[in-house]
Amino acid sequence: MVFRAMLCFALVMSLAAHGCSSEESIRGKSLMKLQIGMSKEEVLSIMGKPQRQETHGDSEILFYTTGSAADMQEDTTPLTIIGGRLVGWGRLDYERALRSESNAKDARRAD
Repeated sequence: MVFRAMLCFALVMSLAAHGCSSEESIRGKSLMKLQIGMSKEEVLSIMGKPQRQETHGDSEILFYTTGSAADMQEDTTPLTIIGGRLVGWGRLDYERALRSESNAKDARRAD
């Protein structure tokens, strides 16, 4: 009886984990459908609602979970929207948006 209960528990946990990874792999495949210049609305129709959002200057960053590790920061893909259009995705574009905001702040302080 205990063995049967443990087997059922393991099966339920396996199915739950598979469901999460399936959703994440679908998001990963959706990234391949994105094109530079798409409107934010087009991006949202492909990717769905982001897990979180940030605004840096004129850049809007949409974060999507695309991996399965416990550290969500490492397993998210940022999409950079400027002027309502997708300009890039990935960590390099995110860091570029942060640098751009920092440079704009520095320029305003110099005035």
